[in-house]
Amino acid sequence: MRTLGIDLGSRKVKFAAMDDEKLLWLREFDTISFYRRYGGLRDGALTIDFPALDLFDGQEKAEAMVVTGYGRNTINLAGARVIPEIQAHVAGARFQTGLETFTLLDLGG
Repeated sequence: MRTLGIDLGSRKVKFAAMDDEKLLWLREFDTISFYRRYGGLRDGALTIDFPALDLFDGQEKAEAMVVTGYGRNTINLAGARVIPEIQAHVAGARFQTGLETFTLLDLGG
C-alpha cells in the first residue's frame, strides 16, 4: 500500500512516500514558506493544496496518509491518521534498524 507520511514541524514540513516497506522518496520545505505557498483556509480550517505541491506524478497516488508534528492538530487533512511524534519516531527507528527492542532518545527541536 502506498502511504504518505507528513511531519508538520515548527521549522520544517517533511514528506515521506512509501510503498509497503520500500521508501520511494523524501521531500522537505521550510515551514513558513510552505504555509505561505501551499496553505489555505477552507471552512475555517487550515488546509494544504496537494495538487500545487506536485508530490506525485500521474501514476502515483497515496492510498493512506499519516500526519505528525507540531502542526498535526492544526491542519485539517481529510482522511489522514494523526499520531504523536514519539509514535512516529518509534516507527521510523523500527523501519531503519529492524530492531524491536531499543532505547529511543528524543532531543526535540
